[in-house]
Amino acid sequence: MSVYEKHNYLNKGIKYIKNAVITEYDMKNGGISILKHEGYLSDEDYNYLMNDLDKHQRNVEIGIWLKDQPEVSKGLMEGFREARRLFFEANNIQDSEVLTIKKDAIFLIDKFIDIEQVNEDYLFRKKNQYTSYINLSGKEFYYNLMEDIFDIKGFPEETLKRQENYLFKFVKECLKLDADGKSEELFVKLLEFKNDYVTKNLPVEYYYDILFNGYLFKYEDHNVMLDQINKDLLNNEYFNFNSNLNLIIELISNLLN
Repeated sequence: MSVYEKHNYLNKGIKYIKNAVITEYDMKNGGISILKHEGYLSDEDYNYLMNDLDKHQRNVEIGIWLKDQPEVSKGLMEGFREARRLFFEANNIQDSEVLTIKKDAIFLIDKFIDIEQVNEDYLFRKKNQYTSYINLSGKEFYYNLMEDIFDIKGFPEETLKRQENYLFKFVKECLKLDADGKSEELFVKLLEFKNDYVTKNLPVEYYYDILFNGYLFKYEDHNVMLDQINKDLLNNEYFNFNSNLNLIIELISNLLN
């Protein structure tokens, strides 16, 4: 079975890529295009959704409609699978060239696409391009060295915001150093950061738990989460920062391997 059959797929055998071309292709108006192509939407309904509603309103209205239309929902998911099949076959995409699939978004490694329009309704457009990828704590980190673009997938919005200028900024800086070939500077930066982290010499913001989404205290068989703490609480015997430390260790392992 080809990976295009899967609505959600991640090549778990790939932990780290650098100096590559990782391209995200998205299907234009994916859901609506499928509903139209499969005959679930009339031209009048399609024009109303596309011309009279913004994207959010459109998604809400379609979501409400699909709740009472289980057969249409099933047809829609089959349509996504068929659209991916057409895209794969038109461009001779091999499973080994696929990093991840997120329904109508496909991330390809060092694969250049010739055919984006696979039928009269289905168009796959290049959305983003990256030069590095790393998987940490089961989440996806993408970096474009040329444009200094850094995208993270898998964390809640609040976690992204809280760690944007702290732990995640550090990950970005390390990916940049490695892509630039500055191995000695990277080695020193990683080891010094880990030492500072373990000895709790960094600002408290670095210790906001990326998996529990708060400052974590473990009391025997239960957890307590706080939204804010001061520096003194970092030294509390129950304070736990293993989630973030595991990410740092995983980062070191991948970049220095």
